[in-house]
Amino acid sequence: MELPQTAIARIVQTALDEDMGRGDITTDACLDAAARGRARVVARQPLVFCGLAVMREVYRQVDAGIEVEQLCEEGQLLQAGEAAAEIRGRSISILKGETTVIPEAVAPVSATDRMLDRFLNYGKYVGYCLGGIVVIVLLIVLFRLLGRGITNFRVPWWFRRIPVIGRYARYGDRVSDAAYSADYTRRQAGRYVPDVKGLDRKGEKGKGRPTAFLEVIQSSSKVPGRIDLDVNEIRFGRSSKQADLAFSKDTTVSRIHATIVQEGGVHRVFDEQSTSGTFVNEQRVPSNGLQLVDGDEIRMGGVKLRYRQP
Repeated sequence: MELPQTAIARIVQTALDEDMGRGDITTDACLDAAARGRARVVARQPLVFCGLAVMREVYRQVDAGIEVEQLCEEGQLLQAGEAAAEIRGRSISILKGETTVIPEAVAPVSATDRMLDRFLNYGKYVGYCLGGIVVIVLLIVLFRLLGRGITNFRVPWWFRRIPVIGRYARYGDRVSDAAYSADYTRRQAGRYVPDVKGLDRKGEKGKGRPTAFLEVIQSSSKVPGRIDLDVNEIRFGRSSKQADLAFSKDTTVSRIHATIVQEGGVHRVFDEQSTSGTFVNEQRVPSNGLQLVDGDEIRMGGVKLRYRQP
């Protein structure tokens, strides 16, 4: 069944009004009105060709001087690359009618569209990669948290530099600090008994008794060369807010690295779950601490101390 020519003309007029409206500004600005050319309608994939009457009506309304040559029969099966028609005339008129003759859904994709589509596809893959990186980072943080314990966990510096999620790193530090304080209080409460030897009935230190001390052998921080152990407990670390003696310039020392406690007439050193560990004479300090004797060398990261007992 073929449409009447009047119906075809009315449909084409409506389509041209929608496609060009008041005119094709881009084509008019870029092409010489007197330039002539030719174009071929070529199949991009196997198809059945039809609609030659519509094509001729489109170009008749756009420019009566356009010639449309039929290169195949209506209803003929075309293979990819075979031509259906050839259009000759003014180049500006050929381009104006091209959008209506070949809808955008089947028209060849322009170089700009191909580049934009490729860019969007690459952007999708980049998004997937970034999402995978975020998941990996979160897994690393989780494994470190489980492996070292939350009381000694600090958010890595590279995690803080990640956009969007890096600003939440401080909340992890706050949780770690609170957990450390609670754990430290619990462990300290179990180290002492009410009757501690070395104290008199009033709880004061015995007068005239020589005081044990530490000699600083190696450190990058400005600390006294002699550290008197004249209190029941002294904490060592890199944090000046949490440690009694801070090695602030020694990056290999943890925030709270070790504690030396006086138990009776002796001193014991405890490792506070530090990253690099605490060693006495190159022997790692166990979880229940290690008693110090005169001449012992204590190593905390890059800091070396010698225990002296007069």
